[in-house]
Amino acid sequence: MLGSASASAGVRAAAIAVLVLPALAAPARAAEPAVSAPSASIGSRFYAGLDVASLHVDDSYGGVGFSGSTTGAGLFGGFWVNDRLSVELEYEWIDALDLHDIAGSGITHFDINSQRDTVSVSVLRQVVLKDFFNFKRDWRVYGMLGVYESDIHRTVTDLGSSAQISAADNSSGVLAAAGVLYKVGRFELRGYLRGWGDVREVGAGAQIRF
Repeated sequence: MLGSASASAGVRAAAIAVLVLPALAAPARAAEPAVSAPSASIGSRFYAGLDVASLHVDDSYGGVGFSGSTTGAGLFGGFWVNDRLSVELEYEWIDALDLHDIAGSGITHFDINSQRDTVSVSVLRQVVLKDFFNFKRDWRVYGMLGVYESDIHRTVTDLGSSAQISAADNSSGVLAAAGVLYKVGRFELRGYLRGWGDVREVGAGAQIRF
């Protein structure tokens, strides 16, 4: 877990680098085949959508590790730099882990409720399979690399004394994902595997290009 000001500054610096990367990659666009070039209208390059996911979370409190599975949902939006490269921003909220009778140090046992919300910014690069195979439908695969920052709120109940403690934490670092996308006009469906920090998730989403 990274909670220091320097860690947050590092995330902001990495986010700036993520946003600058597509601009540096723009000269290479001319060499790519124009499968479905975006409209000249800037507005038509924006997209937005939502996703749902099943997540596995590895966490710790007071030096004691614990893990569990939960679900989450996210809202995201992005801008297509070209037909294969976009910059994406997402806010994701995760159902709280609610774990009971966790063995702590000595004879201590506790219950814990751990809730987190995450903001991420990423670059998404996709490959159009029609460029390589004789597919009639527009299937694509993509990779994603970015940075994230999570706010974590834990409520810990000591089962011996019934004392309850609330603690806030922060986590930040690198996010990576891979997935498949199916495109039908302005609408796109996607499934993905994503990992960030101590979280691994499998999800699906739907998006629309404006």
